[in-house]
Amino acid sequence: QALTLTGERGNLMALVSLSEHAKAMTAGAGGATAVRAGGPRATTWLRAMLTTVLLPLLLGLAAGPVLAGEFCFGAAGQQCGQFRNGEFQGVAFCTVAVSDRAVCAVHGGSLTHDPCCVREPNGVACGRSPENGRCRVEWDRAVHRWFWGYQWYRVINTALENDTGVVVRPLYCARPGAGVHREDRSHCCTGRSRQAGFLQRMGRPDLFVCSE
Repeated sequence: QALTLTGERGNLMALVSLSEHAKAMTAGAGGATAVRAGGPRATTWLRAMLTTVLLPLLLGLAAGPVLAGEFCFGAAGQQCGQFRNGEFQGVAFCTVAVSDRAVCAVHGGSLTHDPCCVREPNGVACGRSPENGRCRVEWDRAVHRWFWGYQWYRVINTALENDTGVVVRPLYCARPGAGVHREDRSHCCTGRSRQAGFLQRMGRPDLFVCSE
């Protein structure tokens, strides 16, 4: 949906609106759950196709080398999906930046694949050829988490450069109320989580919710 707000107050309201929408998509107890059309069988087939074919093709072709000196380092995709110095930096699951702030998807795969590519520039989907097969586990995790809905959202400073190759955890961890995969519970900001309710786990059986 197009945002028509202008000025600094409008920019802030736009970010709040985007953030609230993002929280609703990954809400905890009492939160909204996504409605999936076509029934579980159709959804499973579609996600399988996207996971195994379309996403690797899209991000694999668009990926540039992941090195220290990155933006949105730890978020899903490349370099916030922004233009820098007149060049498109790559595909990312972020909104268009407003006053150097964008809402970006984060998950257990993005938090581990980015650092792996710093260590292994020729790793799988790290942007360099030939690939050496390393970072495959982290890449497969990233693909899985995105298409099965195990991601959360953070408002990211798109102008903040990371030159360490280490994800700044407080900026990307999952806040209370965010949904995470059971194997990603260590990424909850508080370090605490609980199993999601029965209805929330329909289609996402490994869903946990970060706690206060």
